[in-house]
Amino acid sequence: MRRTDLPDSPRRRLLLSAAIAGPLLLTPAARAADGDGDGGHRGTLRLGFTGVVARSDAETLARFVDYLESRTGYAFEPVFTRTYREMAERLAGGAVDVAYICGSSYILLQERHDPRLLAAPLIGDRPVYYSLVVVRADSPYRSLEDLRGKPYAFSDRQSNSGTLVPTYELNRQGESATSFFHPLIHVNNHAETINALLAGLVEGTSIGSHAYRHMLSALPALEDRLRVVERLGPYPSTPLVARRDLDHGIAAAVRKALIGMADDPEGAEILRQFSIDGYGTISRAAYEPIREVVRETLGYNDVR
Repeated sequence: MRRTDLPDSPRRRLLLSAAIAGPLLLTPAARAADGDGDGGHRGTLRLGFTGVVARSDAETLARFVDYLESRTGYAFEPVFTRTYREMAERLAGGAVDVAYICGSSYILLQERHDPRLLAAPLIGDRPVYYSLVVVRADSPYRSLEDLRGKPYAFSDRQSNSGTLVPTYELNRQGESATSFFHPLIHVNNHAETINALLAGLVEGTSIGSHAYRHMLSALPALEDRLRVVERLGPYPSTPLVARRDLDHGIAAAVRKALIGMADDPEGAEILRQFSIDGYGTISRAAYEPIREVVRETLGYNDVR
């Protein structure tokens, strides 16, 4: 299978268009850009991402896709959705083969699709992250409790760190997020919640520690403008998964490429640009803490 690694490939232009236009939901015609008219050459793997892709991240994602192609021998087509729910639906319906999804989406999918875990991002040698409560550095707030009655931003409604964990924490204290914050707003992703915070539209927000670390790495000036007041967790890292019926050999090849990145100079540089230290294996049992969060916040009593 021939790799598509030209510097100005259609795939790279599609990734850059996501950086310029915001979230990009690829249509069948757009997905065909790197292949033939029926959506790509036979055997191409559709690789799912969610949320807004910054211009710097678009270049890194293009390198990441090229890297996976070179190490697995398969071609990959990036597919973007605006929400975690949309990506989960595409994975369950077979419209994507491998996807980077939220831990809550993984739990919800277990009941009707049960995707195969491939790998999860590592910080140090641990596949975990935290939900951070973040405020402006010059604000007086020192805790989540200090934000009672204040405007607050949640991200995607299925985001574990950006919505569900702070909601769960408040529920445990006998509070409701919708009455604790005033008002509570929802936006699409972590970048938009931070923008709302910096613009003064809200007084606080919740963001995953991986995303926050990457944001500060890409924009160091933000470190003087933001402050973390609480850290909730830890929770298992957001996983890369494969649809359940994907060929075992293909899934194993992708997993091997991901886990080997830290020991490969080219892979290690991509990891550095993603602000993570590697990818590691992770068990289904590791996501049990998120199962409890999903059950208590989304009201899915049949999540076992």
